[in-house]
Amino acid sequence: MAKKFQNNDLIHNLVSSAPSPAQVQTTPAVTTGQTAAADEKMRTSYIVSKQANFKMKYIALKQGKTISELVDEALNNLIAEWEKQTGESTPSL
Repeated sequence: MAKKFQNNDLIHNLVSSAPSPAQVQTTPAVTTGQTAAADEKMRTSYIVSKQANFKMKYIALKQGKTISELVDEALNNLIAEWEKQTGESTPSL
């Protein structure tokens, strides 16, 4: 029974932890200079539905990943699928 309450609390925290638009930063993330340009990470923001955001947080939690890891993986899969379907390569840095 305690686990159910923990899961409900966790889900509530997921919903209430979304940053407000004023809290979202669009500045580049700090890098060490030890990675290639294509592997560097950057901070950005996108507007998504509340439902998609909630589900994304839930999936990341269940998979033991960060939101950033989940989004990066999803974007890379989207790009790879698009390139496969169109036969066109997307530009690189």
